[in-house]
Amino acid sequence: MVTGAAVALVAVAVAVARVRPVLAVAAATSVLWLAALVDGLAWLGAPPLAYAAFRAAERSSARVAAAALLVGVTGPIAAALPSFRHAGGVVPFELLLLTSWAAGTTVRRRREEADQRLRQAARDADVAVERAQRELVSERLRIARELHDVVAHSISAITVQAGYGRLAVEREPTKAAAALGAIETTGRQTLEELRQLLGVLRTPSSLEPAPVLADLPALLRDVGGPELATELTVVHQPRPLPSGLELAAYRIVQEALTNVVRHSQATRAAVRISYEPAGLRIQITDNGGGANELGSGSRAEAGHGLVGMRERAALYGGDLSAGPRFGGGFEVTAVLQIPSTATLPA
Repeated sequence: MVTGAAVALVAVAVAVARVRPVLAVAAATSVLWLAALVDGLAWLGAPPLAYAAFRAAERSSARVAAAALLVGVTGPIAAALPSFRHAGGVVPFELLLLTSWAAGTTVRRRREEADQRLRQAARDADVAVERAQRELVSERLRIARELHDVVAHSISAITVQAGYGRLAVEREPTKAAAALGAIETTGRQTLEELRQLLGVLRTPSSLEPAPVLADLPALLRDVGGPELATELTVVHQPRPLPSGLELAAYRIVQEALTNVVRHSQATRAAVRISYEPAGLRIQITDNGGGANELGSGSRAEAGHGLVGMRERAALYGGDLSAGPRFGGGFEVTAVLQIPSTATLPA
């Protein structure tokens, strides 16, 4: 009868050890308590108790695992009762129990550490996303301020032409008509630039004129020096472009050259401006570290410079790519498209 009960308790301990480890410890300990009545049951209950203690330490909290251990250590001691005839088995059984419990505790702690690392990585990822979003908003506001300067300049030109046309309409109709034509052209272009500004907060702007592609030689002279030789190549005949597009192209070149100076060991940098039927193609190359720099993240994660360049290219229906060149060096390529509704300046 006692042996049958012990076998049943062993079966219960093994069966529920994964889902109810504390109950399994209690069942296996009960087998060792019954060993005081029937010789040989201690060997039947010791392995299930060790397994149950491992599962309790692995799957339960530290407090519950400690309580399960306290219950379990009574089993080997009870097996030697009432006369302690089998006292020699107490130490090996207790060592087996403690070893199993310690192994389960180690597994639990490693799993908790791994979970903590995953949670920290998730928090770091959230922080990185939030920081990237802030940088994106900041870059868009910076672009909006520059486009605001372009629009303000165009409105000023419209105001001047309108005033001149009002004065000349009676005495010099031809000049008045020319002024009206200039107002129409500038107005259409300004409307296109205003469409780019929709949804962006209005902020104070600088009174300095917006830079254009004609200012690139001066930019390259400022960037270049004894340690960096610069070269500008213009492909096809330059032609008038929307002022906002010229500003975006200039800023892309400026940001790319800034990255060359700050984040590479390049000695040469070349800028290639290609006037294409649908827009503009820009290439900035250098002979810096290329793949090594990209691998270390120094160039690919250079602040929010690449973010700003991509935003400017996307603003004009284009795209931007940046990466190491075959054979060494680094290359930034941007394509900007002329909006179909744009009216080009004369």
